[in-house]
Amino acid sequence: MFLRVDEGERDINELYLNQYQIDKLKSYDAVIISDYDKGFLKHDFCEWLTDNFNNIPIFVDTKKKDLSCFHNSYIKLNKKEYESVEKQSNDSELIITLGSEGALYGGRIYTAQDVEVYDVCG
Repeated sequence: MFLRVDEGERDINELYLNQYQIDKLKSYDAVIISDYDKGFLKHDFCEWLTDNFNNIPIFVDTKKKDLSCFHNSYIKLNKKEYESVEKQSNDSELIITLGSEGALYGGRIYTAQDVEVYDVCG
C-alpha cells in the first residue's frame, strides 16, 4: 500500500509526486483507487494519477458520477452506481456488479456462485 488517508483535511497538491517517486511507483504491479466520493480525491488529481501510471493496470472502485477523470482504468461499479453515471472516459473499461446475477464485463455476464456471506468487510 502506498497511501491510505482516513481522516482530516489536506491540500490535494500535497499528494502530487516528484519524478523520483513517480519512477519508483511505476515499478509496482498495479494502482488501486478506492474512492467513496467524499471530496478528497478531486477530478484533477484522479486524472493526473491515471495519466501518469498508464503503464500498469489501474483498478478503480468509486462512487463518482463523473468518471471522465479515470483514464486507462478498470472501473468497478454496482448496477445502481452505473445507472447514475453522468460522464465516462472512452479509454476505461467498466465492470458492473449485478449482485447475485454476477458481473457484466466486456458485454458478457459472468455468473456468480452462491456462497454464504459471513463478513462483508472489503
